This record gives sequence, C-alpha cells and structure tokens, in this order.
Amino acid sequence: MNSNLPLGLANDIKNAFGIGGETVKAEAFGNGNINDTYLVYIQSGDSVARYIFQRVNRAVFTNPEDIAKNVSGVTTHIANKLRLAGEKDIERRVVKYYRNISGGYYHITESGDYWRVMSYIYDSVCFDTADNTLLFNTGVAFGEFQRLLSDFPAETLCVTIPDFHNTPARYAQLALAAGADAFSRLCEVKAEYDYLLSQSENACRLCRLADSGAIPLRVVHNDTKCNNVMFDAKTGKNLAVVDLDTVMPGLIAYDFGDARIFPKSSLIRMPLRHLQGAMSGRYAAAFHVSSSTRLPTVSLPLHWSLRQGFLLIIFAATVISNAKRNAIILYAPAPRSPSQGT
Repeated sequence: MNSNLPLGLANDIKNAFGIGGETVKAEAFGNGNINDTYLVYIQSGDSVARYIFQRVNRAVFTNPEDIAKNVSGVTTHIANKLRLAGEKDIERRVVKYYRNISGGYYHITESGDYWRVMSYIYDSVCFDTADNTLLFNTGVAFGEFQRLLSDFPAETLCVTIPDFHNTPARYAQLALAAGADAFSRLCEVKAEYDYLLSQSENACRLCRLADSGAIPLRVVHNDTKCNNVMFDAKTGKNLAVVDLDTVMPGLIAYDFGDARIFPKSSLIRMPLRHLQGAMSGRYAAAFHVSSSTRLPTVSLPLHWSLRQGFLLIIFAATVISNAKRNAIILYAPAPRSPSQGT
C-alpha cells in the first residue's frame, strides 16, 4: 500500500460521497494486509474532520456488494439496539459506513477499484498484544457484539468467503494434498497428519450439528482478535468491534475458537490465565445467547495451508494442551499489525 493516497483520488471519493470541505491530507492508516486503508483529513472552515477511506481487495472479496449488505445490516442493527438502550456515544460504539450520493456504499473507479468511506472512531486505540485485562475487555467486546446481534436474522447474511469454517471441506482438501504428495513432503509431517486424521470426528462435529439444526446459526465475526476492537484511549474500555468484512452466518464456536492473539510468531504459547480472561469476558457479555445444545468437549477448527508441497492445510482454531497443562499451544497464520479495518 502506498504511504499516502493521492489527493486527487481522495477528492473524487469525497465528492462521490457528498462530503463537503477540502481534503488536506490522506495518509496510510494501520497495517492491515488485505484492504488498503487511509485516514483522510477534510477541512471545513476552522474544523477538520477525519474519515476512513478504504479500497476493498477484490482478490479476497470477489463480491463487494455482499460485504456492503452484511456490514450495513449489522451496524444499523447494533446502532438501533444501542440507541434503545440509552447509549449516548453511538458514534464511537459502532462504525458508520457512509452511502454515496446515489445511495450505494462504494465509489467505483474507472479501473474497477471499490472505495468505501467509514467513520473514524475518535480518541481510540487498538493493540496487537495484550495483558489479561485487555483480553478480558476484548472478550467483553465480542460478547457484546454477539449479544447485540442475537436477534439479527443470520440467515439473511451473505457468505463473503465460501467454506471459511467448513471443516469437512478442509479435511477433503487435506486428503487430496496428502494423496498427491506433490513434493514428497508428507513424510516430514506424518505425525501431524495422523493426528489430524484421528481427530476428524471431533473436528467435524460442530459442522454436522449445524447441518442437522441442533445448533442455530448466529452472526459470526470470524476474526475475533484484540486488534479488531477499538478501545477508549483514556479509560481502556472497549468501544467498537471493527473489521466486519468477514461477518457471515455461522456458529458462536467459530468466534470462540478464533479468539487468539497474533504475536510475531506462528507458534503461540498463551498462559491459561489469559485464555480464561478472554473467555470470561466473552461469557460475561454473551452467556445468554448460547445454544441449549451442550457439548462434552469443544472442538475448534485447525487451519493449515499448502505451499510448494504438503504443509499444514487449515489450522485456525483447534487448541492443543501441552504436557504440563499450564499453557495453550495455538497454531496461527502470519501476524497482522493493528488497524481500523482489514
């Protein structure tokens, strides 16, 4: 992503959304590795307002209109629920997605780029590492997110990334890769492969329960890490959940399993007290939303990937206890720095 957005393009986007004033600066914002995000300063008289301009990565999100439908629906629902609850600071509790002068959510350039405009949450910060208190507040934030959307009709949401948490499909991909063994590397991960096969019944259980209707569909964020929560810069209180492009219908367990920290390592050892902090915060905010179906164990999806041969296909949320049982070992994808937006 370029360090700054050309002012000419920033003005085109501003005008497309009917925003008055003069664009004085448009600088790269955050370190998201999917969409291109900019903090844009627009001056009107003596005041300067800030907006988030963002270009959607169409290589990842092939149908931006589906994203717009999802995020507009859930953010409007959250804002209405907060308003009914007497919230006085709604502008900082939920991101606003602006409509353009034609009523849509994007400015589409001649080159086919999709640009959108979002509100900037003032006096807020986010983090990509956390202590137990911050993890608790992160849990509260996502618990509140699920609570506020507990009566939203999840079945009306679009699927923006097909088979994102389809564990049986991931196992099918794994079997194909192992069968081909194109670069003769299966032998290097045979123990891991055998372990995954031994866990297939548990790993696929949630998907099968969902297919049978035993577990209800909910609104799921699908990227529940602490740097997708904006916190009050002074009090540390959670304000708003951001990065809503992956919001889809799913299971609450998906967000539970995805609640992990992204440090500068692909192998994370998370002390149990930190996991307990994050989960107790989530439980405190959303305990009454859970399904009546009780599972004796929690099986969370593992996300692996395939590069130049057989590597790990989809390890994204199964949790493995170590021998001393004083830490949790999580296998995670490459780290991301904090930003307001993907």
